[in-house]
Amino acid sequence: MKSFLTLIIAILMTHSAISQDSFLALVGTYTEKDQQGINLVKFNKSNPPEILSVASEIENPSFVISDREGKYVFAVQEDEDGKVTSFKLDTEKQELVKINSISSKGASPCYISLDPSEKFLMVGNYEGGNLAVIPIAENGELLDVVQTIQHSGSSVNEERQEAAHVHSVVFHPDGKQVFVGDLGIDKVKVYNFNQNSETPLQLAFDIDIAPGSGPRHLVFNTSGDRMYLVHELTGEVGLYEKASNSYQHIETYPLTDENFDGEQGGAEIRITKDNSFLYVSNRGDANQVTVFSIQSDGKLDVLQILDVKGKNPRNFNLNPDENQVLVANQDTNEVIIFERDKDSGKLSSSELSISIPMPVYLFPIP
Repeated sequence: MKSFLTLIIAILMTHSAISQDSFLALVGTYTEKDQQGINLVKFNKSNPPEILSVASEIENPSFVISDREGKYVFAVQEDEDGKVTSFKLDTEKQELVKINSISSKGASPCYISLDPSEKFLMVGNYEGGNLAVIPIAENGELLDVVQTIQHSGSSVNEERQEAAHVHSVVFHPDGKQVFVGDLGIDKVKVYNFNQNSETPLQLAFDIDIAPGSGPRHLVFNTSGDRMYLVHELTGEVGLYEKASNSYQHIETYPLTDENFDGEQGGAEIRITKDNSFLYVSNRGDANQVTVFSIQSDGKLDVLQILDVKGKNPRNFNLNPDENQVLVANQDTNEVIIFERDKDSGKLSSSELSISIPMPVYLFPIP
């Protein structure tokens, strides 16, 4: 009996090790051909990634997420018409099955997020300069938009900031507010969220960002009293700290060293679960990921500036164990995998990568 139990425990431990070494992820793309779309990819710790299926019933799914159970998947269709599509993940066939599509009520949707109850989808429309609130049925179907909020204004960069351009819609860790980064007007607009209201979002306050910065994506520390914001147009990351009923700018950090000469464009930002390290991608001529250590007061120190071995790192993400970083290089059609030392936070090259046409978003499925 003892030997039998030992065998069962060994099998379970082996299965657990295998499951931890591999995970599924959604890879959003820009599409040029009918067979392109959302890639369902199996990533392995030591083996090359594998594309399991491609959901091709959608154009330009440049931002794609799943619910907490990995049961339903939601993606934007980034074009002039602007749509959002829901899918069900068929785990047996390892493919996405389309449920429905609806209008995002604005051109070029580029960011979506789920509220804590996962009953609503928040959509940021870049060219539309607005955001929309979409209810979700229990079967994953997207229902009619219940609220649209239009931003207005401009800023100092005449080419990129001629009008409002919503670039992110991020829930605060407490789930009570939505922080909306608007690149066009150099503001993060903060809305109170009430899922029981006919109009779930109500403006709480604005966070003014330095003119010409171009706020893009943002993350919070676990407690939510510190916000780190990518300044896309100036290639920086800003630290903002909660003060009274708003957030106060503390410091701004460049993504490149002082000798860099060329165009850049801050893109994605990630923070580790222990709030010890921050990672930011930089496009243009830089094509780098900048690694910061986070000090006890929230301030940043540069640890590493890493070449991403490709062009236009539009997006990147950490794997579930946080021992790898996956970088989507849009212009070189490849996802590159870097090893991550958890103690130092630094990244190093690996031999692992996968070719995918124009990858622009990575989302590990829980």
